[in-house]
Amino acid sequence: MTDLKASVIVMAYRGMRIGALAGLTVTGTRFATTSKGKAWTGELPRRVLAAIRDRGRRPFEGVKAGTTAAHFKRITRRLAATGEIAHAYSVHDLRHFYAVSEYRKDKDIYRVCKLLNHSDVKTTMKYLVSIGA
Repeated sequence: MTDLKASVIVMAYRGMRIGALAGLTVTGTRFATTSKGKAWTGELPRRVLAAIRDRGRRPFEGVKAGTTAAHFKRITRRLAATGEIAHAYSVHDLRHFYAVSEYRKDKDIYRVCKLLNHSDVKTTMKYLVSIGA
């Protein structure tokens, strides 16, 4: 699986920031990384584990965040230009997708706050404004 595809799956199905990927360490179903200077640990869903299965304990070691972000933006621009998607997206939009998806499960903003590794629920609320939460 390509770096981009695996990165997109981790960001969309675990809400990880692109900057956290390079330091990601996986042990079994658990992950550890650092995001915005803060330690972050948790569980990885099956979909994510399947995407990184053959990538080792440090699945994104050496993968450049800027290169991945630019590649993702270029692909979504191309898809938007052909009408296959509504508009181009950034990699951070994948984090928003994850936040909204998790919130819709049980409407527990505090759980989503913890999943996103936010220090303050007010930050999480900004992600959920788009659905009127």
